[in-house]
Amino acid sequence: MVLVRGAVVGFSVDIEPPAGSTDEVAYINTMALYQSLLAGTGLTLSADAGTAWVTPEWNVTVNGTNKLLYEWVVDLCNETIIMDYDRNASNLLVRAAPYLSYTDGLVAQGANKAVTVGVAISSPGETPTWWQTQSVAEMEAVIAAAKPALEAHPSFSHRFAVFFAQTLFNSSRAAPCHSCSFLENKTLWYLADEWVYDAVAQASFFEFAQEQRVVQVYDAPHAGNRPHIGGSPADEELYRAFVRAADVRGIDLQFMSGPAAFATDLAFIRSL
Repeated sequence: MVLVRGAVVGFSVDIEPPAGSTDEVAYINTMALYQSLLAGTGLTLSADAGTAWVTPEWNVTVNGTNKLLYEWVVDLCNETIIMDYDRNASNLLVRAAPYLSYTDGLVAQGANKAVTVGVAISSPGETPTWWQTQSVAEMEAVIAAAKPALEAHPSFSHRFAVFFAQTLFNSSRAAPCHSCSFLENKTLWYLADEWVYDAVAQASFFEFAQEQRVVQVYDAPHAGNRPHIGGSPADEELYRAFVRAADVRGIDLQFMSGPAAFATDLAFIRSL
C-alpha cells in the first residue's frame, strides 16, 4: 500500500546531539533507519536542525564519509526545520543561509527537499527571552521582513515553523493582531490534549488555525500522560477523528516518534 498524500504526511526527528559526541553518529543512523522504514510508503522525513551545525566542530564521519552535521541532515531528509529563533529578521536570515544555499543546490539537481524556518513566541504575561517574539504582531513583522529574501531560494518551503502551538494560541487569543496580513503558512510544534479530546476546545483550535494559516503540525502522539496513540482505544479513536477533521481543513500532521513505534504509527496512518 503506497501512501501518496494523506492527513499524516511523514515523520519528524527532533534530536539535538552535543558537538563531538557519539550521539551525532547515532542521530545520523536514526535518520538513515527512518529512510529505510519509509521506503515505498510515500511518507516523508523531516528533522529539526540547529544553525551551529554548519561550523567545523560539527564535522561527523559515518562509514568513512565526513560531512558537517547540517549536510548530513539535509541529505537524509525531505524537509529541514531550522530550530534556531530570533526576534531580528536579518539575524534569522544570516543563520538560515547555509541551509538554504546547500539545499538549493540539491533542489536544482531534482531532489525533493525543502527548508522551513522557525520562529518563536512567548505566552501572554511572560517576559520573552532574546529569541522569542512577544506578540503575534511582532512575530508577523519578523515573518514579513524575512519572507522576500527567503522566497529567492527554491528550497524555501513557504512555511514558518512556530515554537510552539500553545504559546501562539494563547498569544493570539489574548492579543489578536487585527492589522496583521498573515502573509505565510505556518507549521506548529505539538498539539494540546484538549484540542484532540474536547469538542469545544477543538473548535477553537480550528478557528485559530484558519486565522493563522496553519497547514501542518508536528505532533508527538506517544508523549504525555494521555498519549494520542497507544493509550486507550477511546482516546485513539478521538485522535483519529481529529486527524481526519484536520485534513478536511487542509492541516496535515507529521509524527514525532522514534523508529521503535514505526509499525504502530504506520498501522494508525493506514486506518485513516
